[in-house]
Amino acid sequence: MTSTSVLQHKYVFGLHTGVAQNAAFVDATTVAYVAGYQVVLADTEDRSQKFINSFVGGAGGVELEGFTCLTASPDGKLLAVAERGEKPEINIFDAKTRRKKKNLVHVDACAKCSIISMAFTQVRSALLHSSRWRV
Repeated sequence: MTSTSVLQHKYVFGLHTGVAQNAAFVDATTVAYVAGYQVVLADTEDRSQKFINSFVGGAGGVELEGFTCLTASPDGKLLAVAERGEKPEINIFDAKTRRKKKNLVHVDACAKCSIISMAFTQVRSALLHSSRWRV
C-alpha cells in the first residue's frame, strides 16, 4: 500500500504587483488579494486564510498564464477573478464557499489581450470589464 502526501498552504503573504486591482474587501472582515498564482481570502478577525488557485497550465485544455485582476461584488457574495491566456477568461466564485459559479471566456480575444479592470454593478446584475492588447 502506498501513501501520498499533499502539500497545502497554511499562510501566503505578499502581493502580486503585476496585477491591476490586486486587492478587494469582500466583506467587513475579509480581504481578497492576489499573491503569486492564487487569490488569498484573509479573515482579519480569526487570522485564517483560504485560497483560490489559478488554472495555470491548462485546466480544461485552455492554457492560462495567471491572474490579471479581481473584484468583489458590493454585497460581498461574489468574487470575480480574470486570467490571461490563449482565451482570457473571468471566473466568478461564491466568496464564502470558493465554488466556481460561472466561467466567462473572452472568445473574440486573442493571446495578446488581457482583462485589466472589472466591476460589478450595485445590484450585482452585471459585471463590466475592460481589456487591452499586450505587447
